Amino acid sequence: MSYRVALLQALEERERVQALRFLEEPYRLVCLAVHTFPLEIPVVLTLAYGDAGKHLEDVRRYLAPVGNLSGYLLWAGRNLPPPHRMHFSPTTGKWALEWRKGWEVIIEAQVRGRRYLLFYPEKDVHSWESSVEDGEVRLLRLHEHSPVVGM
Repeated sequence: MSYRVALLQALEERERVQALRFLEEPYRLVCLAVHTFPLEIPVVLTLAYGDAGKHLEDVRRYLAPVGNLSGYLLWAGRNLPPPHRMHFSPTTGKWALEWRKGWEVIIEAQVRGRRYLLFYPEKDVHSWESSVEDGEVRLLRLHEHSPVVGM
């Protein structure tokens, strides 16, 4: 899918949005990013609310039917509080997209046949990095223009 189509799906009809807003609003950012993956099968969406550090997390899972993910995310952005974590994966488990509150770094990885796109705070990158034994990993920091390749 082209980015133009994905961008249009991340907007309401006739809506104009500053580009920076996509980086600040988790539902919109994920709506745009998730379209870099094949979406012809149902996707499991996990939303985590509350405080993960104090184990007061409220976790909700949804099965998004094919063709309805953008609409749901736009609705959620208007009607639900922002979560502190969102995780997407298709029912086949071939890829995963994860967003965490306070993200500064994007990790794009191909590990053991599975593709990852992760939006993480910089401090969380190191724990993810150490768990990867092999694979191709690209790291993009929000404040830099060129990705760092390798791990």
